[in-house]
Amino acid sequence: MRSLLTVGLVCVVTAISAVANVDAQGGAQAPLQNLQVLPKTMTRPEVQTLMRTVAASLGVQCSHCHVGSPADRAKDDKPEKLMARKMFRMSMAINSDLMKDIGTAPTDGSMRVTCFTCHRGALKVPNAPPPAGGGF
Repeated sequence: MRSLLTVGLVCVVTAISAVANVDAQGGAQAPLQNLQVLPKTMTRPEVQTLMRTVAASLGVQCSHCHVGSPADRAKDDKPEKLMARKMFRMSMAINSDLMKDIGTAPTDGSMRVTCFTCHRGALKVPNAPPPAGGGF
């Protein structure tokens, strides 16, 4: 289980920390449209890698949050996309604010809490069994 989480974190770190903004032919890419939570400096390959990691973490396809073809990805036509933005903000707040003084600090660009932390490959967060004995 840890190795799967590690792979997910590596994908996220790779996606966020890459710097080059060029396509496969070496030319500059047009800026991505409608990035509201993710850094506007992220390149298309970085965002695609991150989105694939998110999809795998939730066990969904791109069409869960996005409508139409890849050219339509910027549209905000689905409530699931708006929820995803809220969840990104929540994860970022947990990592930057709530986790800052807990344990060893993560390396730059990495995150402790990701979509996979809670979702574990399922769209709905799996619930833990009730505590034995009725209390803590």
